[in-house]
Amino acid sequence: MSSIVTPHRPANKRSPTRKGSGLAQQTLVEHALCPLDATQALQAGSLHQVRYNFTDRHRNRKTATANVACPFGLSPNDELYLYGLLALTFAQPEPTSDFYATPHWCLKQLGLVDAGQEQGSRYQLFRDAIRRLAGVVYENDHFYDPLRGEQRQVAFGLLKYSLPLDDTSSRAWHFVWDAQWFRFCEAVAGSFSFDFAMYRQLDVASRRMFLLLSKMFWRNDHSPAFELRQLGVNTLGFAESLATKEIKQKLVRVAQTLLDQEIISLPSDITSVRGLFTKRSKGVHVVQFPRGVYFERVTQPQVTFTADESPLVEPLEFSPIDVVRKVQKRGELWFRGQRWFLSNAFTGESVGLRATTVDGVW
Repeated sequence: MSSIVTPHRPANKRSPTRKGSGLAQQTLVEHALCPLDATQALQAGSLHQVRYNFTDRHRNRKTATANVACPFGLSPNDELYLYGLLALTFAQPEPTSDFYATPHWCLKQLGLVDAGQEQGSRYQLFRDAIRRLAGVVYENDHFYDPLRGEQRQVAFGLLKYSLPLDDTSSRAWHFVWDAQWFRFCEAVAGSFSFDFAMYRQLDVASRRMFLLLSKMFWRNDHSPAFELRQLGVNTLGFAESLATKEIKQKLVRVAQTLLDQEIISLPSDITSVRGLFTKRSKGVHVVQFPRGVYFERVTQPQVTFTADESPLVEPLEFSPIDVVRKVQKRGELWFRGQRWFLSNAFTGESVGLRATTVDGVW
């Protein structure tokens, strides 16, 4: 049986950032925003209430209560879009609460564009997630305010939006972050980024555990000892109706997933993740996770963009029936032995010429 150890700060500190990160908010990773059961989470008019423990600035353990009102429901997978959009917003040269981007650009940056699949369905999933997130009203009686460095009673939304009706429109989508939520995220933008590629490949329960441990492991080599029901129900979102042994089985699977990715490790005297779970008394079990080598080798990235990756325009693609010509200096274009003048703004750019149904007209 494993013993519980007191976490301490490792020698290494948070690594420099690089391309490919997500951005999370510190308090939101302490608890589930909605149940993991999508059939329950997606019910319109749902209210998800959780209680979770935290340590205040005087190192006293206290309990906070969070309420997440979801008029259009909320999918556990919506968190991927929420944290991804936050990262894209704060990766801009001058981030503001107004963020404009085409859906194709967003999905490409987040690694959600699959050339082998119909992108229309991707856009609809994105659009549906934005609608649900825009409806959320979040309330917490002990929210950690990074601006003031203290717990406060808060209530805020996440975002608003304005989207073209037609998914094939080239116009940018407009996202407007809630002012208070934006300031909270702005305060931690440089201190709580995480590996978005790793996050994306995990199942939703493991994603939530990964974010919580990412917050803890850059400072400590062990997590605190989590009580199983508190961790499973309030932090990860498993159903409260589950028996403790069922929650333990699900947590074992989550732990194995994290171990496979070396996010957690096993002490030398333990041979499987089941050895991390300890019974304290009748019906009371705890689990503590040692820090994995993943955090030793991975730099926590920050998304960067190049000038040709503007979030406001779709990538230009020519049809096989187009005749492509490059615009020369002073905006000149030569085609079929004739010189045509375009704007100087097109100099150096490629343009496509396509024949019309009228003979000789392009």
